[in-house]
Amino acid sequence: MFTADGYLVQLFAWVLLHFAWQGVFIIISSRLCDFALRKSPASFRYRVFCAHLAALGAAPLVTLLVSHRAVASGAPLGAFSSSGAMGSLFSGLPSLLLPPFHLLLRAIPYVLFFWTGGILIGTCLLLGGHARCSRLQCVCRKRGRLTEVIDELSRKLSMKTPPAVLEAEVDSPCVVGARQQRLILPRKIEHRLPPEELRAILAHELAHVKRSDYRSNLLHNVLVLFLWPHPAAWMIRAQLRHEREACCDEAAVQVCGSALPVARALYRMAVKVQRFDAAVPAAAGPLERRLQRLLNPNPPSAPIVLWVAPVLAMMALAVTTSLLAQTLPADAATRRALMASPLGPTIFVRAEDPAGSFRVRLRGGRVLGVAIENESIPPEQVIQQGNSVRVLGRSGQELLALQVDPRGGISWNARAERAPSAF
Repeated sequence: MFTADGYLVQLFAWVLLHFAWQGVFIIISSRLCDFALRKSPASFRYRVFCAHLAALGAAPLVTLLVSHRAVASGAPLGAFSSSGAMGSLFSGLPSLLLPPFHLLLRAIPYVLFFWTGGILIGTCLLLGGHARCSRLQCVCRKRGRLTEVIDELSRKLSMKTPPAVLEAEVDSPCVVGARQQRLILPRKIEHRLPPEELRAILAHELAHVKRSDYRSNLLHNVLVLFLWPHPAAWMIRAQLRHEREACCDEAAVQVCGSALPVARALYRMAVKVQRFDAAVPAAAGPLERRLQRLLNPNPPSAPIVLWVAPVLAMMALAVTTSLLAQTLPADAATRRALMASPLGPTIFVRAEDPAGSFRVRLRGGRVLGVAIENESIPPEQVIQQGNSVRVLGRSGQELLALQVDPRGGISWNARAERAPSAF
């Protein structure tokens, strides 16, 4: 049953608390990188923002692992035991973090309902985008002048084999297919664009195929789906979409030799893209900014210190997360909840009474083994119902009756003398 005093629930609330500031940290880092690397190539900027999205997904996992390890070790703030200003700073962290943690813990059922509902809605939108792609009435493009142009552009882009080319009632060329990428073109597109602009738009789409952008876009959508409550996920996703298109714009300019036909083609083919569309249309992304970068390119140069800035930001995030996550053991209720959970440590209890000694091995309130006077009792002779445990002899007589405390203790009635043969 879902209860707020469960260890997994408390750990989840702790991770959510840290996810809030981690997302803000990543937003600030991405904005600084966007400004500092504005003169860098789009491919490098794309990798930087991919790293930020990956960090946003990895940060809760790191918090989860570090926090659980700290609680299980039973040594709160062990990393900050040294004296000095740093030790004094981190020793006061529990008083700052635990009050909002307890407040969030009381609201965790509503948070989970809200989070899960958003994931379900987003999943329906994402599946709807795939359904729209699958419902397209595509026909195979017959070989002709346009197919020869696609083969030529594929060779210039160093692609091993050109993609399958289909025609459908779409507004803009797009790439679909996770397993096998396909290029879908509007019907009679060669009559809608001048030859130079047609080459530019085809080069742009073939760059999407070469980069496997359909798969990466799908992966980014799924990750954002699970991180959707935090604005950082949406901001980084929007930046990734823009940089993905900028990468293909640059590739098209290199193939065509001029940015002007690429800019004209994008302006003609501009369409409004659905938020959760799985396809990668040619005219996706903020068109005005893309045209500015095409027609007024900046030299791809930046100081070397700016290239290492994203790495330093990710290192700072990892170190800060590790330090703050280790303050959870200061909460006694969480440590007690760990002892009662299946993730808790195995506890060995040795007891004495007039009949002699016995040992009990416990984990998460479950008896894993019993030994009486150094003789192990077979598991089938240890019967547990809730917190009550009966240890039976070979002939079915009761040897020992226990009451188990899920937090690791036991109580029992004193036993009378019994012969070892009864075990």
